[in-house]
Amino acid sequence: MVDRHKDYVSMTWKPPKTDGGALITGYVIERREGSRTTWTKIGETSSETLKYKATRLTEGTEYAFRVAAENAIGVGEFATIDKPVKADVPFGQFYIHTFCFVVIFVL
Repeated sequence: MVDRHKDYVSMTWKPPKTDGGALITGYVIERREGSRTTWTKIGETSSETLKYKATRLTEGTEYAFRVAAENAIGVGEFATIDKPVKADVPFGQFYIHTFCFVVIFVL
């Protein structure tokens, strides 16, 4: 994982050591929410792109991600990226909100 936020997670990966006998044409990215057992395809990238930004995540929800290389033969074995991550603002990051108060005196 590279970066996480309350509604997205950015991730990177390395290409597989072998291509199974055919050039890699791209990557398939899937995610799984919390304790669910089913994976959902959320995107694809080209063979040159080794990163992906998973968006539209729900703040406070834990997600697992996995990536598989694809070539002319098909989609390879998935590799899970790190451990599950919670979509939230990482410790140490915060937002500064500006508030403007207007006071009206009636005489």
